[in-house]
Amino acid sequence: MRRFIALAALACGLATPVAAAAEQVAIQSWQNRQYACFDGGYLAASCPGNHAHVFEIERLGGNEVAFRDPASRRYLRAGVTENALMALGGDRIGGWERFEMTQSGGTFHLRSVQNGQYVRAGIGQQTLFGAVSPHALGWEEFRIFPVGTPSEVSLEQDHETPVQFAGNWVLDRVLDASGQDVRFNDRMARMRPVEIDAQGRLHFTFGCNQINGQLLQRGDRIGVAGGGFMTTRMACPGPEMELERIVSASFASAAHFAINGNRWSLRAANHQLRLEFVRQ
Repeated sequence: MRRFIALAALACGLATPVAAAAEQVAIQSWQNRQYACFDGGYLAASCPGNHAHVFEIERLGGNEVAFRDPASRRYLRAGVTENALMALGGDRIGGWERFEMTQSGGTFHLRSVQNGQYVRAGIGQQTLFGAVSPHALGWEEFRIFPVGTPSEVSLEQDHETPVQFAGNWVLDRVLDASGQDVRFNDRMARMRPVEIDAQGRLHFTFGCNQINGQLLQRGDRIGVAGGGFMTTRMACPGPEMELERIVSASFASAAHFAINGNRWSLRAANHQLRLEFVRQ
């Protein structure tokens, strides 16, 4: 059976980008929106979210971190080949396994402690990772998403990619669990764009978190494929967090949807939450 993975629980009140020990994360290139996975043994920004490689991130003090492969227990190393490409190394943390992680807005930069160069994802046609850049620009920007423990909702095996959703949408109306309209304040009104590409990959920002996933369709129901939504974990102000919670819950189950011209409505299964989108 094709499994649709519900939204991993969003954490509140975290001041730091990751938890203190062994939190599992996926890394996404901000430049090409692809996720880090291994290509020929080297790390590359070349996979969709449901094929992203999952790392355990370890905080080493200050802003230094290390990334460990959960299966082999080996650490990600930046000093591989003369181009300082990145691959799995040994089971101990040395200079090449240590990275300084700094945040700028919603993205992160990684800099090798060993050679002082920023990690870049755009090396070669496979967009390989390497600690080679003296500056932090587009290919040096990443999003790092905690991977939570998902719940599951099963749908039929056959599915089609919801290409009719492709495009840019704006959240126009939200009904809460009691069927009441949620009012948008000025800040919330600026946080409602939803981007969906032709393969059903979805990106949106509500509250203060960036959320990515891939939608799959069966009949009049829609769900989230692969590993569920990947999301940042930042604390938001009260009204923004409530909007984020409602939107997330609406996508969390295999929801029912309808399209009428340029309007798309989504009703969460088994409760009253409802979202309405208008195509930009």
